[in-house]
Amino acid sequence: SFNGSGRLRSEITYQNGTGEFREYYDDGKLRRKGPVVDGKNEGRWQYFFPDGKLEGECVYVKGTGTYQG
Repeated sequence: SFNGSGRLRSEITYQNGTGEFREYYDDGKLRRKGPVVDGKNEGRWQYFFPDGKLEGECVYVKGTGTYQG
């Protein structure tokens, strides 16, 4: 999807319900990314500050996770 200024806001690449989700800040820098399985967050997701530094991580199991950051 795209934001109001036409920049990429988020994207997901799916194959049979499994893929990777990425969301971006308005300036195009990566905000968060992680795998999706059967339409739910799964595994290690990473969250980033606007300057690109790692903010924290969350490990999901079937859509439920615990954030550490």
